[in-house]
Amino acid sequence: MNENAIVTTFSEDSRAYEALARLKELAAEDQIDLHDVLEHSSRSIGNGETAVLADLDESGPAPVDGAMAEGDDRVKRFARKDVEAEIAGAQEAAHKARVTARKELRHQRREATVEKVQAKLRELRERL
Repeated sequence: MNENAIVTTFSEDSRAYEALARLKELAAEDQIDLHDVLEHSSRSIGNGETAVLADLDESGPAPVDGAMAEGDDRVKRFARKDVEAEIAGAQEAAHKARVTARKELRHQRREATVEKVQAKLRELRERL
């Protein structure tokens, strides 16, 4: 069984709902195992396009490709392990960015506080 994440894009919104219904039918017929819908792979969806993102196990591409064969539908497959690795990498990068941003913010606040204290000290020295 191939573990894939698929992205199928449509020019018409109604086609996406039909495609999702067909995927559910394939799952009911035990031709595929359909898992939770993924939020990942959104970069595969063009501006203004509607898509179905599915995490599924399939023995081969024929059932899904056949179900999505109408119109200008496009099916893209990504190995689940690659998607999971990319998500993990993105989460790690986001964590590192948050840590760096917090350090920078602390540094900026400290510098601002030091500047305020130095300004107040200059003001007090001038009064003496």
